[in-house]
Amino acid sequence: MSKWIWVSELPSPSLEIGADRQLGPDWQRIGTVDTSRESELLHEIQRQAGRRGGRTKAISFYVDADETEWVTGILGGSAHSPAPWLAIDAYGNQQSYMVTRRRASFGVSMTRRPPESHPGLIGRTYPLAVRITPEPGRGMFKVIDSDLG
Repeated sequence: MSKWIWVSELPSPSLEIGADRQLGPDWQRIGTVDTSRESELLHEIQRQAGRRGGRTKAISFYVDADETEWVTGILGGSAHSPAPWLAIDAYGNQQSYMVTRRRASFGVSMTRRPPESHPGLIGRTYPLAVRITPEPGRGMFKVIDSDLG
């Protein structure tokens, strides 16, 4: 299942969900992540929801990034300072978002190869490696819920 991914480089981005169930203007949607392919991220989402036990550790995964100015800058090697916050529509319902407690690292080196894009996809996506680390004693994500139900 694909989950939408957003980034924000602001020091303290707004964590409010608008009436359209999207994150506010402080956030830029950069693509999706396929949790059927990225099992470490899926396990962390399940752990956060209380459906899985175990210890939280740093994880790396690939985002199927859209061709945005921000993504092409990362792929071109330009350093973004500071590193961005990352948000995931973890349940696919646009009512709850998981936001990293620490800033994410993009364009990191990974031991496994990037996945191939599905040939049936419309539009080109770019594999973008991401690494997120937990905050000691507090976990990987904080959950932001919509009041729109």
